Amino acid sequence: MACAGAGVPVALIALNDSSVHGAALREDYGFPVLRLPARSVWAENVPAAADFIKATRFSWVSFQFVCYTYGNRGLVWGLAEKLGPLFEGRNLHVMFHEIWIGVTPEASLKNRLVGQLQRLLIRDFARKVHPKIVHTSNLPYMSLLGSIGLRPKRLPLLGNIPVQQTDASEWLYHRLRDANIEITGQTRSEFLIFGFFGILHPDWPPEPLLGQLEEFAQRSGKKLIMLSFGKLSTGEALWDRLSAQYSGGSMKWCKLGLISALEVSQLMNSVDFGVAATPLSLLEKSGTAACFLEHGLPLIVNRNDCCFSGINSEDGMSSQCVLNWKNNFIEKLMSSRRYPVVARGPAVRDQFLRDLGLDESTSRPLPLL
Repeated sequence: MACAGAGVPVALIALNDSSVHGAALREDYGFPVLRLPARSVWAENVPAAADFIKATRFSWVSFQFVCYTYGNRGLVWGLAEKLGPLFEGRNLHVMFHEIWIGVTPEASLKNRLVGQLQRLLIRDFARKVHPKIVHTSNLPYMSLLGSIGLRPKRLPLLGNIPVQQTDASEWLYHRLRDANIEITGQTRSEFLIFGFFGILHPDWPPEPLLGQLEEFAQRSGKKLIMLSFGKLSTGEALWDRLSAQYSGGSMKWCKLGLISALEVSQLMNSVDFGVAATPLSLLEKSGTAACFLEHGLPLIVNRNDCCFSGINSEDGMSSQCVLNWKNNFIEKLMSSRRYPVVARGPAVRDQFLRDLGLDESTSRPLPLL
């Protein structure tokens, strides 16, 4: 959408979309969107996608790579052959959102073995399709992709929630009172609200963070609200257990569930802190973290349990991140304030176009996104 907004002709293909039952071509965003239905053998959709690409006559194909989307256990057997018709006669860009597993010291033997096979298959895919430009979002993946002969560039992720000008004050307090949290616009200053957005991994560690937040509540004289919005997915049981264990005293819990993108942005304009579910080393691959940062929130990170050889997790870290393993964590919380809203879209779009050679100084071939 950012490229389209800059006047670059684009189109979008969903190769295996569970939200449609038949092929659907629409222009909901001001550019063509081809949605192909989910199938047991998703590669059956490739001929229709290839015909669509030929009709557009675009010069670039941008492929968004997530290995678990294209193969059971993330094993992308024969992926280059399956997708070959989509890339014929065009420049190929690949964005690696995920790669292989099992590369950290704490990884299990099973994950290491699966990861080695994933690595070989991803290397095979890359060697056969010959991408002209490769991007990924974070330093560890850049290093790992370099180990299979690629030269990736770093492209930050955009949050998938447009920043709104309004907040949630017109409806949030009613929803909190429905959860037996007595708060009004007049008493809002007595509370600090911590936002959890989307999936919470079952391995997310509640301690020492929740104990630190209870100390923070005592020192600040505030009551705390733990607020979940979006789909917790596999973290639902963990959230329910924590809300039962920690509710009471100064800490209250509320689960809003699925809400609209407008309401998500309004909430992010209303809470005091975001809480990351992702380890610091991979925070850059989290769309949820990008949303919190774009909305100007201080972002609490309490996971440093995923380390990569030769990579300092804090390299390139946003100044908005507050790390709970630092000695001054509570002092940082006491002094934290909202940051200015960050409009990442134009800068990331311009970098993407420059890397593909499609900046203002060129004739701009037409990319397919």
